Amino acid sequence: MRQSLGANGFFGGESLVEQHHSDRRLMITKWRDLRAWKEWYNSDARLHAMQRVQPLLTEEEKVTIYEPAY
Repeated sequence: MRQSLGANGFFGGESLVEQHHSDRRLMITKWRDLRAWKEWYNSDARLHAMQRVQPLLTEEEKVTIYEPAY
């Protein structure tokens, strides 16, 4: 998540670890809008970050997009 800190439209986020399964993580990030997130998702900065993270993953990355429910 550190790599996304300077990304245009990034508002913040958190990293959670599953109780009793420290190898399972959930990253929640908040973006100005879907367009800003897509810019980040397709950016070179994210590509480089994922190249460092990929060897540590035991499962494929899963991305789910949520929107506010008012």
